Amino acid sequence: ENCFDNVMAGGDMICSVNAATGKEAESAITPAARKKRVLVAGGGPAGMELARVATLRGHKVALYEASNKLGGQALLAAIPPYREDMINATSYLSTQMSKLKVEVYLGQKVTPELVAGVKPDVVVVATGSRPAIPDVPGAKQSNVVTATGVISGAKTTGQKVVIIGAGYLGCDTALFLAKKGKQVTIVEPGKRLSPDTGRISREVFAQKLKELGVKVEFETSVQEITPTGLNVVSKGQSRSIEADTVVFATGAQPNTELASKLRGAAPHVIQIGDCHEAGRIIDAIHEGFRVAREI
Repeated sequence: ENCFDNVMAGGDMICSVNAATGKEAESAITPAARKKRVLVAGGGPAGMELARVATLRGHKVALYEASNKLGGQALLAAIPPYREDMINATSYLSTQMSKLKVEVYLGQKVTPELVAGVKPDVVVVATGSRPAIPDVPGAKQSNVVTATGVISGAKTTGQKVVIIGAGYLGCDTALFLAKKGKQVTIVEPGKRLSPDTGRISREVFAQKLKELGVKVEFETSVQEITPTGLNVVSKGQSRSIEADTVVFATGAQPNTELASKLRGAAPHVIQIGDCHEAGRIIDAIHEGFRVAREI
């Protein structure tokens, strides 16, 4: 979708998975002047793309993933309706790990002690992000969950659901729940649907949400979450919205805990992907590609 969105906006052709698309001449993967030992913490798109390119350049790469599967949060991106083809990106990258014989350790958390044992020249931290929860009264009640928790299956919802945030995550979550027969309303303080995507994606979201009966209320700010729903200010008017479950889809914040622990553990410690700056899969892969060419 990024390729269509960017071209329709008058930009160059880009690709979420292939960072060199449209700029092949200046994106050549060249042998490194000095071969290094690189330890990558995190097996999401950013970590795997960096491992792929760094290996092609001749570096010796070991990738550690705390869970038992490669893919990171990109695995969740492929779960909502109409997003199934997103799994192709993680499938491609995980296959490249095997083909290039990258050392991959699943179910292994990176610690300062592990780094001290490996003695890498470079540590790349690609540990992703976690949901950002606004400081709203009632946010810690039992009827409040996060969008990633819902999509992953870790959290369940009641029949009547209000989602806070009309970005791509909020829209994806709304479609996911509406497909399950839930009654879904999205509340958004801004005036536009999915402002974090391009025009084509916004039009697709608008069409699908309408087809599935999802209600979207713009210029609506949450004042308080209650056991029976939430109190909002909608276009200057205070009112209540009933809900069995309230879902936060209010963005993400970088997970910087590991990077902080590893400062000084190796000659160079670099953060990439969502743990550097939360963004989309295209941002993660493109940053992994760029940094790998600079190591």
